[in-house]
Amino acid sequence: MAKVVLQNTSFDTQVGQVRSSAFLLNMNEVFEKFVWTAMREVLKVRLHDFPLNAQGRSLHLDVDHRLSIKPDLAWWKGSHCIFAGDIKYKDLDAEPARERDMSQLVAYMSSTNLKAGLLVYASKDAIHERYRLRHSDADVRVMGLGLDQEPDQVLRNIQDLANTASELADSGLMCLDAP
Repeated sequence: MAKVVLQNTSFDTQVGQVRSSAFLLNMNEVFEKFVWTAMREVLKVRLHDFPLNAQGRSLHLDVDHRLSIKPDLAWWKGSHCIFAGDIKYKDLDAEPARERDMSQLVAYMSSTNLKAGLLVYASKDAIHERYRLRHSDADVRVMGLGLDQEPDQVLRNIQDLANTASELADSGLMCLDAP
């Protein structure tokens, strides 16, 4: 199996004499955990304060607590979420799902009572976009990690993601009228 991976080859599905096992990775999960781990390390925050998918935290869209949500990225200070983000393993050029992703992030922002959030994509190039949403003060940042770049540059891009998360967390963009 290792030779197949290292030689960038694959098994054929035709009937034959060779038996093989499949090796599959859920790249959505791999990318999500990579970005989350790298950001947490750069930010130097504890697991309790930056849990993957808000594990151990209770977030709901509705006041009756029937619609629970779990943002990929959530940074906590005590019982208050100070930053929320979402990670997408999608090619922005090939997949026109940005509107759906934005809606999901805005739901995270609403449930955490934040006015800003970050969408992170596994893009070929590093991207930096900002959207001010209509009829609100909401600020959505979109960043692409630039996975076609050298590893050192990808790590610098992670630093940019962490800096943006820190900026949003420190900027006071948290809603002041929290219940």
